[in-house]
Amino acid sequence: ILESHKNGFRFRSNLGDSVVIFYTNIRLAILQRSHKETITLIHFYLDQPIMINNKPTLNITFYKQVVESAVDTSVRSSSMTDQGEMLEEEREARIRKKINEDFTNFCKLVNKLSDTYPAIKKFEKPIRDLGFYGVPDKSRVLIMPTMSALVSVQEQPAFVLMREDIQIAVFEHKDINMSTFDLTFILNYWEDADFSKAISQITTIDDVYFEQIKGWIEAVKIKYYVRKSNLNWKRLL
Repeated sequence: ILESHKNGFRFRSNLGDSVVIFYTNIRLAILQRSHKETITLIHFYLDQPIMINNKPTLNITFYKQVVESAVDTSVRSSSMTDQGEMLEEEREARIRKKINEDFTNFCKLVNKLSDTYPAIKKFEKPIRDLGFYGVPDKSRVLIMPTMSALVSVQEQPAFVLMREDIQIAVFEHKDINMSTFDLTFILNYWEDADFSKAISQITTIDDVYFEQIKGWIEAVKIKYYVRKSNLNWKRLL
């Protein structure tokens, strides 16, 4: 159960676990409805980490399973008739619609509360039409912009890069002979930060997304450069 109160959210699980998130500690609130994904989720990116399972945590996701995993679906389908599969697909579509509506209605009610309690961050939705695939950590994921950030929160670890934290963007390895390129963001206050907090990188982006990403960067007025080779950022900074 996730509840919205005057000063924050409270989550209680069936196992008795409890988490409290104060509105003043939330930098970004995201609602991501299930499109083809297996879950619908609410994600909070915090200003200061809170302790969960004895670990400092900046990213917290509350989600509900919409359909079973792809592996379970393939096993199930192998023993079904075509009519049985169609009925199962219709059942999953109804479940997806119901869960999406429940999450959406919750977020709409919270957004209304923000008129009374200004500390509440309104929920933002990722813009699917501007999404692209890249590697912000170790795996290739779908990254999408919201009004305030670039995010990938369907898979763990979550990736959130706030627009207001970006000073400069650099497209690297952008050459007509290359099928992919990298994108490096130099963050604000990099002069005083540890290297891990000085830049944020997304690698192995398909070249087909270049104009789309460049258009978004220009639209949000981030200064950018395009290079044919990669820089040694650690040594340079």
